Amino acid sequence: MPKNSLSLNEFILFVLFATAFALSACTQSKGISELPVNSAVPSQTPVQTSTYRWVEYEEALAKVLLAGAYPSESESEGLCEWSILGHNEQEVYVWALCQVASTASGTASSVPVVIKLSPDGRIEEVVIPRDGTDYGLDIQNLFPSDVQERINNLASYFDVKAAMEHIALRREDRTIPPIIVEAGTPLP
Repeated sequence: MPKNSLSLNEFILFVLFATAFALSACTQSKGISELPVNSAVPSQTPVQTSTYRWVEYEEALAKVLLAGAYPSESESEGLCEWSILGHNEQEVYVWALCQVASTASGTASSVPVVIKLSPDGRIEEVVIPRDGTDYGLDIQNLFPSDVQERINNLASYFDVKAAMEHIALRREDRTIPPIIVEAGTPLP
């Protein structure tokens, strides 16, 4: 072998070092906190600044949608998937599906939801329509007409099968966030 050529191991080390150097230069110029929340490419790990927000949404949704499903009052025992159907300054309209986290055969609920926000953006209340004959009346009273249309055409806005499959994945690996977070959708 000529004296000026690199061995395979030396070449691999050189490539790894050059790659690490190039990547470290990229992260120095744009830290994680500066990354946009609404990225075009879904991420397996949510941006750190949004982690608390989606956990707050999920816990609030699970507490209401799975009320009575727990032996204790813990609201973090449910896994939820949701899609935003619309929002204004004080209310977020979503379709949510939540299931007890401990088992695939546990209680589940899938309904349209109004999330009421305080002026500083904290979740104040989660409201769902009543069952039975009051359901249609509550849909009319709780949701604006454009959101009512989305509720009536739910298949275009929320994939229940995909949501259930994702909840099953999340049950096995609790580090996986909801689909809405992976998609980079900002939460109001």
